[in-house]
Amino acid sequence: MTEQNNLDNCEAQQVRQQSEFLKQVSDFAEYMHKEYIKGSDGDMSLFISAGDKTMGEEHVGRVQCIMGQEWMVAAGLASWLKDGDHRDLFRAARRMADDYDDLPERRKELRRQRRVLYTMMTVSVLWVCAIILFQVFGIGNWITTVSNLLLMTYVGLQLWALRADLKRKLARFHTDESDHRCNMIEHGIREAMQRFFSKFQREQDDEEE
Repeated sequence: MTEQNNLDNCEAQQVRQQSEFLKQVSDFAEYMHKEYIKGSDGDMSLFISAGDKTMGEEHVGRVQCIMGQEWMVAAGLASWLKDGDHRDLFRAARRMADDYDDLPERRKELRRQRRVLYTMMTVSVLWVCAIILFQVFGIGNWITTVSNLLLMTYVGLQLWALRADLKRKLARFHTDESDHRCNMIEHGIREAMQRFFSKFQREQDDEEE
C-alpha cells in the first residue's frame, strides 16, 4: 500500500486554517484513511484533488492525496480518461503541465519503429512471392510450400497488429505535438499581452508624474 498526500506539511496546515472547504476535505481524507484505507490491505484506493480560489485573487489553495494501491488509482484515472465527456479536461490539464519535453525522442523512436516494421513487411512479402515462384518452377514440394505460407500468414497477422499499434502511437504523438504548438502559441500571446499592458501601465504612470 502506498500513500502520497500534501496534508501534513506546514503549508497545508496554513491553507486549512484559511479555507474551511479545504479543511473539511482534509478531515474527510484523514477519516477515510483511518477508517477504511489503512486496514484494507491494499484492496481500496482513494484519489482526491480539491481547490479553493476564494483565499485571494492570486492564490489557489489545494488539497491532493492518493491512498491505497497506485495501480487501482491509475486504473480509475484511465477509466475516467476514456470517458469522452472528460477527454477535453485531461487534454487541457496535459497542456497546462507542458510535459512535452520528450517529443523529439518520441518522434525519433516512432520513426525507427516504422522503418523496422516496413522492412519486416517488405521482407515478408518478398518471401511469400519467392515461395510461390519456387512452387511454380517446381522447386520444393507442396508440404513445404503450404507450411511456409501458413507460417507467413501468422507472421503477417502479427505485423498487421504491430502496424495498428504503431498507428495509435502516431495518432497520439500528432495530438500531443499539436497541443504543444497550441500551448506555445498561447504562451507567446500571453507574454505579448503582459508586455503590452506593462508598457501601457508604465506610460500611464509617467504621464501622471
